[in-house]
Amino acid sequence: MNEPAYTRLRPFLADHEPASSGVMILEYAAGAALGDLRAFSAPASLGHAVLSRGVEEQASFASLAARQTLRACDAYRLVVGCELVAAVRALRQRDLRPDPELPVGRALELAESVLDPEPADRPLTDDVTAAAALLDRFTEIWRGSES
Repeated sequence: MNEPAYTRLRPFLADHEPASSGVMILEYAAGAALGDLRAFSAPASLGHAVLSRGVEEQASFASLAARQTLRACDAYRLVVGCELVAAVRALRQRDLRPDPELPVGRALELAESVLDPEPADRPLTDDVTAAAALLDRFTEIWRGSES
């Protein structure tokens, strides 16, 4: 979404100020979170521990696996939050609105209600945090559409 050749929008979905960075920093944040996801995806059981003065080699890494899973969930939410902030910004700039009767239209309305509409360069931390917090509510929208 950051490439004008594909979107016909400004680079990084920036505003019209010269040298605006738009959502460029989100690429770095999402990239770092993807690196974390790769690291947290490594099976904890690949490690081993020798215990009891070398007599035992039995050690559960279940607690490590559980911590890795929780960290992976946080990293995943960050990636999706970054993507959502960029997607909403692109839709706003193109003035596109999906049908509000569709789940995607309801999801966009919900996202727009919590994301700052101001396109000027500013920290996007609050936007990403708010976007990531919407994931559970998006699930509710989807489940409601299936009934």
